[in-house]
Amino acid sequence: MSFRTIAVGSLGLMVFAGSGCGQSSDSGQGQSPAVSGPSDSVSQGQPTGVLPTTPQNSTVQTNAPTSSSPGSAPGPSVTASATMTGSTPKPPVSPSASTSVTPQGMGGMGGGMNAGGSPELPTPEPTGTSVGGDSNGAGGTGGGPSANPSSSCPIATGDTLAQLLKTRQPVALAKIPDDDFDGGFIVLEGPLWVDDSLYLSQINITTDGVPPPARLMRFNPDAAALEVVATDSGSNGLQRAPDGKVAAARHSDGSIAYITLAANLAPQPIVSQYMGARFDSPNDLVFHPNGTLFFSDPDWQAPKPPPQSVERLYRLAPGGEVQAVDAALNAPTIIQKPNGVAVTHDGATLYVGGKNGLFRFSLDADANVMGTGVELEIAGTELTVANEEEYVDGITIDCAENIYFASNGKIIVLDSQEKYLGEIAVPTPTDPSNIEIGGPNGTTAYITTNQGDTQENNDATAVKPSLYAYDLSMP
Repeated sequence: MSFRTIAVGSLGLMVFAGSGCGQSSDSGQGQSPAVSGPSDSVSQGQPTGVLPTTPQNSTVQTNAPTSSSPGSAPGPSVTASATMTGSTPKPPVSPSASTSVTPQGMGGMGGGMNAGGSPELPTPEPTGTSVGGDSNGAGGTGGGPSANPSSSCPIATGDTLAQLLKTRQPVALAKIPDDDFDGGFIVLEGPLWVDDSLYLSQINITTDGVPPPARLMRFNPDAAALEVVATDSGSNGLQRAPDGKVAAARHSDGSIAYITLAANLAPQPIVSQYMGARFDSPNDLVFHPNGTLFFSDPDWQAPKPPPQSVERLYRLAPGGEVQAVDAALNAPTIIQKPNGVAVTHDGATLYVGGKNGLFRFSLDADANVMGTGVELEIAGTELTVANEEEYVDGITIDCAENIYFASNGKIIVLDSQEKYLGEIAVPTPTDPSNIEIGGPNGTTAYITTNQGDTQENNDATAVKPSLYAYDLSMP
């Protein structure tokens, strides 16, 4: 995740999310998939094979962009193309449009089994089923789309939600335990609702040039307390795959790995290297309905010097090799320090946050990124193309297709067409870092926070971050 005014450095799950039933498209559709593949072999434990067939008239680059310093502009291997800006509206959803995802409760990750099994990318569940939760996907992360995602969703929408955001306030649930796991800039991240509990990562950011310690925490609403699950998880973002397994973005070893929600984690790496080097600091991740994995890799918690020359967004299709998504690097709209990621229910749109804003990308039926991204410019917020300090962190989309993301000290809420509805502000001085929709009824927004502006130079008296809940149910 990213921070605004700290001296010790900076950092950043996305729910399986949805926005509409039909496939949406941008003017980039029909252009070449903007990805590049590695020129060397993938790491042990990393899926290998052949990428999905490239659409006709499309090209895939064979070399990753390079740069002399992390986060700098990509090298000449990046394919140049015109970049759209926030004046471009999101294309309307067409109910008759064909999509690559079957109508099912795939987002209903609230009741599922713990992770485990083979470190292979998952195969989507059969039509009409859900992974945890009922046939409509209710009660899981993001609720979960059915054939009509919003028809049975218990979350408010439109003007009702906009009014709700003006009247309701977040409730503090729990602070981190008072124990020996302390020091540095403390961040709560990666919230994920599983079965009857919320799981999240606690990261203690330091300035010693090595990946910081992190542990896996659990919040049970009945116990009303945060408890330690694993003392050395090395994790940031957490996510459920379409088959119900839990995957973690791990800055400790630079991998994306399946884990069990238990003390030993039993990590099984999905991918851990690109171009012969470990990833910098995998931050957030999301699975497309077809099982394709997208994840961000800024250098917030990377070893020094960072192993990768550029901070990138990556894509990994089932049976394929990891690819850098060059569309996220194309000048002049380079996503600086890519962070939160989300894919809509229909699999047609990818959202990516970064230090300089929120970006939308079109995906084809095989989850290839098409063309370049649109930098969103949201009226009523600090998100403007001209603002280079927008800091978009965790992103999620609920069963009513509303979009939520952490940015500059608050949670911003948009409707499915990216119209600003309002915001959720947690009590200062802490800042929101991420958000997850879950709870027994699938109507609770769980908000993780960091120490905000209270923690500079490892001040031991700084306010500890808390976990908050926000009621999104119909009035």
